[in-house]
Amino acid sequence: MGERPDSSRQLEEALSRWEQTVDDPTLPGETAAWCGEALAGLEHCEKAFASTLENHAAEYAQILKADIGLTPRVEELRQADSELRRKLDDLKRRLRRCGGNEARAVETSEEPVEEASSLRQGVLDFIVHCRAHEAELQTWLLESFYRDRGAVD
Repeated sequence: MGERPDSSRQLEEALSRWEQTVDDPTLPGETAAWCGEALAGLEHCEKAFASTLENHAAEYAQILKADIGLTPRVEELRQADSELRRKLDDLKRRLRRCGGNEARAVETSEEPVEEASSLRQGVLDFIVHCRAHEAELQTWLLESFYRDRGAVD
Protein backbone atom coordinates (compact mmCIF):
# COMPACT_ATOMS: atom_id res chain seq x y z
CA MET A 1 0.00 0.00 0.00
CA GLY A 2 2.85 2.46 0.75
CA GLU A 3 4.51 1.77 -2.61
CA ARG A 4 3.83 4.35 -5.31
CA PRO A 5 2.73 3.02 -8.70
CA ASP A 6 5.27 3.13 -11.53
CA SER A 7 3.16 5.72 -13.34
CA SER A 8 3.43 8.09 -10.35
CA ARG A 9 7.21 7.69 -10.25
CA GLN A 10 7.43 8.25 -14.01
CA LEU A 11 5.27 11.35 -13.68
CA GLU A 12 7.46 12.74 -10.91
CA GLU A 13 10.58 12.13 -13.01
CA ALA A 14 8.97 13.82 -16.02
CA LEU A 15 7.83 16.76 -13.87
CA SER A 16 11.34 17.15 -12.42
CA ARG A 17 12.93 17.15 -15.88
CA TRP A 18 10.34 19.62 -17.18
CA GLU A 19 10.93 21.84 -14.16
CA GLN A 20 14.67 21.89 -14.86
CA THR A 21 13.98 22.74 -18.50
CA VAL A 22 11.87 25.80 -17.70
CA ASP A 23 13.76 26.83 -14.57
CA ASP A 24 15.82 29.45 -16.37
CA PRO A 25 13.98 32.57 -17.49
CA THR A 26 13.76 33.29 -21.20
CA LEU A 27 16.03 35.83 -22.82
CA PRO A 28 15.28 38.05 -25.81
CA GLY A 29 16.10 36.21 -29.02
CA GLU A 30 15.95 32.79 -27.34
CA THR A 31 12.22 32.54 -26.81
CA ALA A 32 11.59 30.15 -29.72
CA ALA A 33 14.29 27.76 -28.49
CA TRP A 34 12.99 27.99 -24.92
CA CYS A 35 9.43 27.31 -26.10
CA GLY A 36 10.65 24.33 -28.12
CA GLU A 37 12.45 22.84 -25.13
CA ALA A 38 9.49 23.53 -22.85
CA LEU A 39 7.14 21.93 -25.38
CA ALA A 40 9.34 18.82 -25.61
CA GLY A 41 9.28 18.59 -21.80
CA LEU A 42 5.51 18.99 -21.82
CA GLU A 43 5.07 16.20 -24.37
CA HIS A 44 7.21 13.85 -22.28
CA CYS A 45 5.24 14.85 -19.19
CA GLU A 46 1.96 14.41 -21.08
CA LYS A 47 2.68 10.71 -21.69
CA ALA A 48 3.46 10.08 -18.02
CA PHE A 49 0.42 12.14 -17.00
CA ALA A 50 -1.92 10.08 -19.23
CA SER A 51 -0.57 6.86 -17.71
CA THR A 52 -1.01 8.27 -14.22
CA LEU A 53 -4.61 9.27 -14.95
CA GLU A 54 -5.36 5.69 -16.02
CA ASN A 55 -3.92 4.54 -12.72
CA HIS A 56 -6.06 7.07 -10.84
CA ALA A 57 -9.22 5.31 -11.99
CA ALA A 58 -8.10 2.12 -10.24
CA GLU A 59 -7.06 4.05 -7.14
CA TYR A 60 -10.43 5.81 -7.00
CA ALA A 61 -12.14 2.43 -7.21
CA GLN A 62 -9.97 1.18 -4.32
CA ILE A 63 -10.88 4.21 -2.22
CA LEU A 64 -14.59 3.71 -2.83
CA LYS A 65 -14.37 -0.03 -2.18
CA ALA A 66 -12.67 0.59 1.15
CA ASP A 67 -14.87 3.51 2.21
CA ILE A 68 -17.94 4.54 0.22
CA GLY A 69 -18.23 7.56 2.51
CA LEU A 70 -15.33 9.14 0.60
CA THR A 71 -17.41 9.45 -2.58
CA PRO A 72 -17.50 13.29 -2.43
CA ARG A 73 -13.72 13.38 -1.98
CA VAL A 74 -13.21 11.04 -4.95
CA GLU A 75 -15.39 13.30 -7.09
CA GLU A 76 -13.22 16.27 -6.11
CA LEU A 77 -10.11 14.31 -7.04
CA ARG A 78 -11.62 13.35 -10.40
CA GLN A 79 -12.45 17.00 -11.06
CA ALA A 80 -8.86 17.91 -10.22
CA ASP A 81 -7.69 15.33 -12.78
CA SER A 82 -9.87 17.01 -15.41
CA GLU A 83 -8.66 20.46 -14.44
CA LEU A 84 -5.01 19.41 -14.63
CA ARG A 85 -5.65 17.84 -18.05
CA ARG A 86 -7.24 21.10 -19.23
CA LYS A 87 -4.31 23.15 -17.90
CA LEU A 88 -1.81 20.87 -19.63
CA ASP A 89 -3.68 21.21 -22.94
CA ASP A 90 -3.77 25.00 -22.48
CA LEU A 91 -0.02 25.14 -21.80
CA LYS A 92 0.65 23.07 -24.91
CA ARG A 93 -1.45 25.40 -27.05
CA ARG A 94 0.22 28.50 -25.58
CA LEU A 95 3.75 27.09 -25.98
CA ARG A 96 3.12 26.30 -29.63
CA ARG A 97 1.71 29.78 -30.21
CA CYS A 98 4.55 31.52 -28.36
CA GLY A 99 7.22 29.65 -30.33
CA GLY A 100 5.52 30.69 -33.57
CA ASN A 101 5.22 34.28 -32.38
CA GLU A 102 8.96 34.39 -31.78
CA ALA A 103 9.66 33.69 -35.44
CA ARG A 104 7.28 36.49 -36.48
CA ALA A 105 8.61 38.85 -33.82
CA VAL A 106 12.14 38.74 -35.26
CA GLU A 107 10.76 40.44 -38.37
CA THR A 108 8.90 43.09 -36.36
CA SER A 109 11.45 43.47 -33.54
CA GLU A 110 8.79 42.58 -30.96
CA GLU A 111 9.95 39.93 -28.53
CA PRO A 112 7.35 37.66 -26.93
CA VAL A 113 9.45 37.46 -23.75
CA GLU A 114 6.54 38.54 -21.56
CA GLU A 115 4.37 35.72 -22.91
CA ALA A 116 7.22 33.25 -22.37
CA SER A 117 7.66 34.53 -18.83
CA SER A 118 3.94 34.03 -18.20
CA LEU A 119 4.20 30.54 -19.69
CA ARG A 120 7.17 29.74 -17.47
CA GLN A 121 5.10 30.65 -14.41
CA GLY A 122 2.16 28.64 -15.77
CA VAL A 123 4.35 25.55 -16.20
CA LEU A 124 5.80 25.89 -12.71
CA ASP A 125 2.29 26.35 -11.27
CA PHE A 126 1.09 23.25 -13.12
CA ILE A 127 4.00 21.22 -11.74
CA VAL A 128 3.25 22.33 -8.18
CA HIS A 129 -0.48 21.56 -8.55
CA CYS A 130 0.21 18.19 -10.13
CA ARG A 131 2.54 17.17 -7.29
CA ALA A 132 0.07 18.39 -4.68
CA HIS A 133 -2.74 16.44 -6.37
CA GLU A 134 -0.67 13.24 -6.39
CA ALA A 135 0.13 13.69 -2.70
CA GLU A 136 -3.54 14.33 -1.90
CA LEU A 137 -4.65 11.24 -3.80
CA GLN A 138 -2.13 9.04 -1.99
CA THR A 139 -3.23 10.51 1.34
CA TRP A 140 -6.90 9.73 0.70
CA LEU A 141 -6.05 6.27 -0.59
CA LEU A 142 -4.24 5.48 2.65
CA GLU A 143 -6.96 7.17 4.69
CA SER A 144 -9.62 4.98 3.08
CA PHE A 145 -7.89 1.86 4.38
CA TYR A 146 -6.80 3.07 7.80
CA ARG A 147 -9.63 5.40 8.70
CA ASP A 148 -11.28 4.78 12.05
CA ARG A 149 -14.98 4.28 11.36
CA GLY A 150 -16.04 3.64 14.95
CA ALA A 151 -18.24 0.57 15.50
CA VAL A 152 -18.04 -0.40 11.80
CA ASP A 153 -14.34 -1.34 12.13
